[in-house]
Amino acid sequence: MTEPREIFFDAIEYQQRIDKVREEMVKAGVDLLIMTNPTHVCYLVGHFTQAVHDLMFLALPMEGTPFLQLPQFEHPRYHVSGVGAEVVSSWNLGTNPADAVVREIERRGLRSGSTAVEVSGSYTPFTVIAQLLDGLDAKPL
Repeated sequence: MTEPREIFFDAIEYQQRIDKVREEMVKAGVDLLIMTNPTHVCYLVGHFTQAVHDLMFLALPMEGTPFLQLPQFEHPRYHVSGVGAEVVSSWNLGTNPADAVVREIERRGLRSGSTAVEVSGSYTPFTVIAQLLDGLDAKPL
Protein backbone atom coordinates (compact mmCIF):
# COMPACT_ATOMS: atom_id res chain seq x y z
CA MET A 1 0.00 0.00 0.00
CA THR A 2 1.41 3.38 -0.94
CA GLU A 3 1.24 6.32 1.38
CA PRO A 4 -0.79 9.26 0.04
CA ARG A 5 1.21 12.42 -0.62
CA GLU A 6 0.06 15.86 0.52
CA ILE A 7 1.96 18.04 -1.92
CA PHE A 8 0.63 21.58 -2.35
CA PHE A 9 2.65 22.54 -5.45
CA ASP A 10 4.68 20.68 -8.05
CA ALA A 11 8.46 20.37 -7.97
CA ILE A 12 8.87 23.13 -10.58
CA GLU A 13 7.14 25.66 -8.32
CA TYR A 14 9.35 24.80 -5.36
CA GLN A 15 12.48 24.97 -7.54
CA GLN A 16 11.47 28.43 -8.78
CA ARG A 17 11.11 29.58 -5.17
CA ILE A 18 14.55 28.21 -4.31
CA ASP A 19 16.02 29.92 -7.38
CA LYS A 20 14.59 33.27 -6.24
CA VAL A 21 16.10 32.86 -2.79
CA ARG A 22 19.44 31.98 -4.34
CA GLU A 23 19.30 35.17 -6.43
CA GLU A 24 18.91 37.13 -3.19
CA MET A 25 21.74 35.13 -1.60
CA VAL A 26 24.04 36.25 -4.42
CA LYS A 27 23.08 39.89 -3.79
CA ALA A 28 23.74 39.45 -0.06
CA GLY A 29 27.02 37.60 -0.58
CA VAL A 30 25.76 34.45 1.15
CA ASP A 31 26.93 31.01 0.03
CA LEU A 32 24.90 28.96 2.51
CA LEU A 33 21.60 29.92 4.12
CA ILE A 34 20.20 28.10 7.15
CA MET A 35 16.42 28.52 7.49
CA THR A 36 14.79 27.84 10.86
CA ASN A 37 11.23 29.12 10.48
CA PRO A 38 8.71 26.33 9.70
CA THR A 39 6.72 28.65 7.43
CA HIS A 40 9.79 29.40 5.33
CA VAL A 41 10.76 25.73 5.21
CA CYS A 42 7.25 24.84 4.01
CA TYR A 43 7.37 27.60 1.38
CA LEU A 44 10.67 26.34 -0.06
CA VAL A 45 10.35 22.55 0.16
CA GLY A 46 6.76 21.81 1.17
CA HIS A 47 7.50 20.24 4.56
CA PHE A 48 4.29 20.70 6.51
CA THR A 49 3.99 19.80 10.14
CA GLN A 50 1.71 20.64 13.01
CA ALA A 51 4.68 20.30 15.35
CA VAL A 52 5.94 23.79 14.51
CA HIS A 53 7.70 24.17 17.84
CA ASP A 54 9.99 21.25 17.09
CA LEU A 55 13.24 22.51 15.63
CA MET A 56 14.03 22.17 11.93
CA PHE A 57 16.89 23.45 9.82
CA LEU A 58 16.85 23.80 6.04
CA ALA A 59 20.33 24.33 4.60
CA LEU A 60 20.25 25.99 1.20
CA PRO A 61 23.66 25.99 -0.52
CA MET A 62 24.23 28.10 -3.64
CA GLU A 63 24.43 24.92 -5.69
CA GLY A 64 23.02 21.47 -5.21
CA THR A 65 20.10 20.01 -3.35
CA PRO A 66 18.92 21.70 -0.15
CA PHE A 67 19.05 19.44 2.88
CA LEU A 68 16.65 19.39 5.79
CA GLN A 69 17.53 18.38 9.30
CA LEU A 70 14.65 17.32 11.50
CA PRO A 71 14.13 15.34 14.66
CA GLN A 72 13.99 11.65 13.74
CA PHE A 73 10.25 11.42 14.40
CA GLU A 74 9.55 14.10 11.74
CA HIS A 75 11.22 12.23 8.86
CA PRO A 76 8.06 10.31 7.81
CA ARG A 77 6.10 13.56 7.73
CA TYR A 78 8.56 15.08 5.25
CA HIS A 79 8.20 12.07 2.98
CA VAL A 80 4.45 12.74 2.83
CA SER A 81 4.59 16.50 2.18
CA GLY A 82 8.10 17.54 1.17
CA VAL A 83 9.58 18.15 -2.27
CA GLY A 84 13.13 18.75 -3.46
CA ALA A 85 15.17 18.47 -0.28
CA GLU A 86 17.28 15.69 1.08
CA VAL A 87 16.38 14.70 4.63
CA VAL A 88 19.53 13.83 6.52
CA SER A 89 19.95 11.85 9.68
CA SER A 90 19.70 14.37 12.42
CA TRP A 91 19.28 14.26 16.14
CA ASN A 92 17.14 12.55 18.69
CA LEU A 93 15.32 14.37 21.43
CA GLY A 94 17.67 15.12 24.28
CA THR A 95 20.68 15.80 22.06
CA ASN A 96 21.94 19.15 20.79
CA PRO A 97 20.54 19.89 17.30
CA ALA A 98 23.06 22.69 16.66
CA ASP A 99 25.90 20.18 16.89
CA ALA A 100 24.18 17.96 14.30
CA VAL A 101 23.71 20.89 11.91
CA VAL A 102 27.34 22.01 12.20
CA ARG A 103 28.63 18.44 11.73
CA GLU A 104 26.54 17.92 8.58
CA ILE A 105 27.68 21.20 7.05
CA GLU A 106 31.30 20.33 7.80
CA ARG A 107 30.83 16.82 6.40
CA ARG A 108 29.59 18.32 3.12
CA GLY A 109 32.50 20.76 2.89
CA LEU A 110 30.25 23.83 3.01
CA ARG A 111 32.25 25.84 5.56
CA SER A 112 34.44 27.65 3.02
CA GLY A 113 32.04 30.45 2.06
CA SER A 114 29.80 32.94 3.82
CA THR A 115 26.99 31.44 5.91
CA ALA A 116 23.86 33.19 7.16
CA VAL A 117 21.42 31.85 9.74
CA GLU A 118 17.81 32.98 9.82
CA VAL A 119 17.03 34.39 13.25
CA SER A 120 13.46 35.59 12.75
CA GLY A 121 10.52 34.21 14.63
CA SER A 122 10.19 32.51 17.97
CA TYR A 123 10.49 28.92 16.79
CA THR A 124 14.17 28.35 17.43
CA PRO A 125 15.53 29.26 20.87
CA PHE A 126 18.18 31.94 20.81
CA THR A 127 20.64 29.61 22.53
CA VAL A 128 20.45 27.27 19.51
CA ILE A 129 20.74 30.19 17.08
CA ALA A 130 23.77 31.48 19.00
CA GLN A 131 25.40 28.03 18.84
CA LEU A 132 24.84 27.93 15.07
CA LEU A 133 26.19 31.44 14.55
CA ASP A 134 29.28 30.60 16.58
CA GLY A 135 29.77 27.05 15.29
CA LEU A 136 29.45 28.10 11.64
CA ASP A 137 31.07 31.53 11.97
CA ALA A 138 27.83 32.76 10.42
CA LYS A 139 26.06 36.08 10.26
CA PRO A 140 22.46 36.54 11.42
CA LEU A 141 19.81 37.18 8.81
